[in-house]
Amino acid sequence: MEKVETTLKYEFKNKLWLVEALTHKSHYDNSRVPVLDFSAGPNDTAIMDDSDLLKTLDPFDDYERLEFLGDAILNFLVAEYFYKTTVNDAEKKMPKELHKMKTSVINNALLSLIVIENDLHNYVLFNTKAISFKEQYNKYVERVQEMLLEQGSTAQKKPLDLDQLYEYNLKIFGDVFESLLGAIFIDSRSLDKTAEVLFHLIKPYIDVYANLDSLQDHSRTKLLELWNQKSYMRNLKCSH
Repeated sequence: MEKVETTLKYEFKNKLWLVEALTHKSHYDNSRVPVLDFSAGPNDTAIMDDSDLLKTLDPFDDYERLEFLGDAILNFLVAEYFYKTTVNDAEKKMPKELHKMKTSVINNALLSLIVIENDLHNYVLFNTKAISFKEQYNKYVERVQEMLLEQGSTAQKKPLDLDQLYEYNLKIFGDVFESLLGAIFIDSRSLDKTAEVLFHLIKPYIDVYANLDSLQDHSRTKLLELWNQKSYMRNLKCSH
């Protein structure tokens, strides 16, 4: 788990917030309540004998409440970032462009990419006995890794075609990103510290994916824009 903290550049005061942030609800489908051994490697889980530690961990504490909190924090901090950094740019300060930049960053495909490209997915806890879910999980990771090899990494300033990931429809990686933010906020009791960790992770992706000069209008974005145009709606015809 130290590797997760190294990646985040944040050390948790209470490690159980980190455990909770990485725990999918399916994890507790097992017969015993597993608690991470913090010296374990990726996807290694151990039962700790410390009864005091076990008492502090509710067996139903998965990441969903932290994800709810982290989602709100993420939206606020990213919106504030674009609002402040575009104040002197006549084009980028317009609401339409602000929205475009924000949604180019806050979407499940990109948040999943961040989690996988930074190897955080190796530490997510879920029920590995659920074969179908495990296969979906591994397939998504493999596809992202293939795309990184084929199209280039974020460090190389090469954006992936994220539309290719929507067919997999798996939210767990984006959820974990948000739950980690929620956990850091609760543990640190500081919005400033949470913002520091967030932008350490997300700033390279903002530079690549929210650059209006090279921003790709993905099919989902185009569809939403067309949907909001009255002229388009007037000409839309349905048949059966």
